[in-house]
Amino acid sequence: MEKLQIADVENEYTKFPELKREDVQKIREWMEKQPHLPKISDLEIVLFLHSNYSRIEPTKQTIDANYTCRTHVPEFFAKWDYLSSEFKTIMDLVTIVPLAIPTEDSCKVVYGRLINTDVTEFTFEYTLKFLLSSADLIQREHGAVYGYRFIIDMEGVTMGHVTKLTISIVKKFLHYLQEAMPVRLKGIHLINVVPFIDKIMMLVKPFMKKELVDILHLHSAINSIYPFVQKQCLTGELGGNAGSLFDIRDEINQHLLDNRDFFLEEEKKRVVEERRPGKPKDSGSIFGMEGNFKKLDIDYLELILFLVSNYFKMEAAKQTIDCYYTCRTHVPMYFANRDMLSPGTKKAMDTIYGLALQKQTHEGYVVFYGALKDFNPSNFDLAELLKLMIYIFDLHFMEHGSAKGYRIVIDMDGVLFGHVARLGVLPIKHFLYYLQEAMPIRLKGLHFTNIVTFMDTILALLKPFMKKELLDVLFLHTSNEQMYPYVDKECLPKDRGGYCESREVQTKKCYERLLEVKDYFLEEEKTRRVDEGKRPGKPKTAGELFGVEGNFRKLDID
Repeated sequence: MEKLQIADVENEYTKFPELKREDVQKIREWMEKQPHLPKISDLEIVLFLHSNYSRIEPTKQTIDANYTCRTHVPEFFAKWDYLSSEFKTIMDLVTIVPLAIPTEDSCKVVYGRLINTDVTEFTFEYTLKFLLSSADLIQREHGAVYGYRFIIDMEGVTMGHVTKLTISIVKKFLHYLQEAMPVRLKGIHLINVVPFIDKIMMLVKPFMKKELVDILHLHSAINSIYPFVQKQCLTGELGGNAGSLFDIRDEINQHLLDNRDFFLEEEKKRVVEERRPGKPKDSGSIFGMEGNFKKLDIDYLELILFLVSNYFKMEAAKQTIDCYYTCRTHVPMYFANRDMLSPGTKKAMDTIYGLALQKQTHEGYVVFYGALKDFNPSNFDLAELLKLMIYIFDLHFMEHGSAKGYRIVIDMDGVLFGHVARLGVLPIKHFLYYLQEAMPIRLKGLHFTNIVTFMDTILALLKPFMKKELLDVLFLHTSNEQMYPYVDKECLPKDRGGYCESREVQTKKCYERLLEVKDYFLEEEKTRRVDEGKRPGKPKTAGELFGVEGNFRKLDID
C-alpha cells in the first residue's frame, strides 16, 4: 500500500444525502469562534456530523470532547510514532485490521486479536493507542460509513493480561469511545470468550452507558456472530472470504509505517486550554471528578478495588472490605477530622514530599513515594504524616483505580535520630495493620532507600507488627541506585537522579489536587464507617482490633 489517499469530501455528500454543505459551514463558523480548538478539514467535520446523524449541537460537543481527550489523555494520544520501539513491540503482539467485506447492513468490520500471548511486554495503553491511531487513518481513507462493528477475538487472553487492565485506562477509553470518537458504533463483539469474562465485565461495565451495553455481544462459538457479521466477511482463519489475517496484517502494518508523517501531524491536533472560553478543563473535570467524586463511580470503583487487590478471591475480598471500614471507624488518628485545611495536615504538607510517582515501573507497578523536606525533628509528627499518605493513597485509588501492583518507597534522606525518638508504637501498629489487613492494593514492595546507620533501631519498632508476607517484600537500599531493579531510574524525580519532574513539582500538583477534592474527604468521613450496633454477632472494638494480634489477610505476592 502507498501513502494515504484522503477520501473525497464531495463523494461523502453523494454517499449520504443527509449531509449538507451548509451544516459543514455552520460547524466551521462555530469552530472559528472557539479559539482553543485546532484547525480541521471539511472531511473531518463531515465525519463528526455523520457520526451524530447530522445534528449540529451534538456534533459540536463531540468535536470539543474529541480534541479535549487528545490533549488530556496522553496514554492514548501522545507519541504516535510508528517507528518507536513501543509501537514495534505492540504490533508484534497484537493485530488490528479493517476487513474488506462489509456486513449485510453495510457496516465496516474492524478485527483485533493477540498474535503473541506473552504478557511480559503487553500493555493496554499501547494496544488502545494502536487502535485509535489506526482508526484515524481508516476514517480518513474510507470517509463516513454506515456503521462500525468491532470484533475482539479473545483467543489467547489470560488472567495475566487482565491484571494489566487498570480502571483508569478503562474509564478513559470508554469515555472517548462513547463521547468523543466520530463513529456510528453498531456493535462490539467478543468472540472466543474466556471463562473469566465475568471478571473483565465487572471492570468495564460501571463505565458503560446503556446504549453501549445494548450493542455489546459475547460469543462463545463463532457461528453466533453470523447474524451481525456474516461468515463471508471474516478472515480465512475464521472460515470467511476476507483473505488471510496475516497477509492483511502485513499489508496494513506496512501502510501504517508508510504514513508515519500523518500520525505525527495528527498527534499535534490539541486544544489550547488557556484559550478556551470560560473555565479551562483538566483531566479531573473531563472524567467526572471536578471538585468532588461522583458517588456512583465510587461505589462501583471501591468494589472493584477490593476484588482486584484480592486477585478476585471472593471471601478474601469480603474480609478486606470489612477490615477496611472497621479501621475507618476505630482508628481516629487516621480517619477522623479528615479536613485538608486542618493545621495538622497543613503542617504535614510542609514536612514531607508525598506523591504517587508520575511513571510506573517496568513491571507496570505504581510507586508511592514519601520523603522529608523539613529535616527539623520538632516538626515531625508520624501520625499526621501517615494520615497525609493515606489521603494520597485514597486519592490515587479513586482517580486511577486498581493497578497491577504497588511499591511504597520511603526515602530516608535527612532522617535523624531525633525523628526516631518521636516515633510512636500506636501510629506504627495501626498503620501496618491497615496496610496489611485492609488497604486494597497488591503490595509488591516496601522500600527504604538511603537508609540511616540506626536503621536497626527503626526496624526493631516496625518488625513486631509486620507479618512474614510483608517482611518478604521489605527491601533496604543504601542508595537510590540499589532500587533500580525494582523502581526504574526513569520513574524517579530528577532531583533523585531520575528523569521525571522534581519532587517539589510533583508534590505540589498532588497537594493541590487534594485541596480541590477536600469536600470528598469530609463527606466520606461521615459515611465510610461500620455501624457496630448492626454487626451480626459480637460488635468489634479498637481493643479487640489492636489489643491482641489480629488475623492478617495473606498478602498475595507474585
